[in-house]
Amino acid sequence: MHKSHVIEIDGNFVGAALADGSKVRFVAVDVRLDGLDGGCWPTLEELRRAVRRGLAEAAAPRVPVSPNDPRRSKTMSRPDGRERADPGIQRAVSALREQVRTLASASGVPPGIF
Repeated sequence: MHKSHVIEIDGNFVGAALADGSKVRFVAVDVRLDGLDGGCWPTLEELRRAVRRGLAEAAAPRVPVSPNDPRRSKTMSRPDGRERADPGIQRAVSALREQVRTLASASGVPPGIF
């Protein structure tokens, strides 16, 4: 079983961190953090700093990326050179995402948030 931590910024749940060896892997549930989703950081604190930066950058006006844009594909290698998760971690991430969606649905959170 993988150890996980809730990542909450200013009272908002934005994702979770999964222990992945000596690193932590981020699972984003906030669409503003899609660019960080699946990435690894050496420490939980560094991950939280990256999430805060990501949210700050998301507040700036940007050109929307089409859902069909290949940069959004989870099957491509990451352009920033970050390593991809092993299959066990990917299964844990998928299960965590499903749990978050189920909890959100039961709490009345609109599905577009995730």
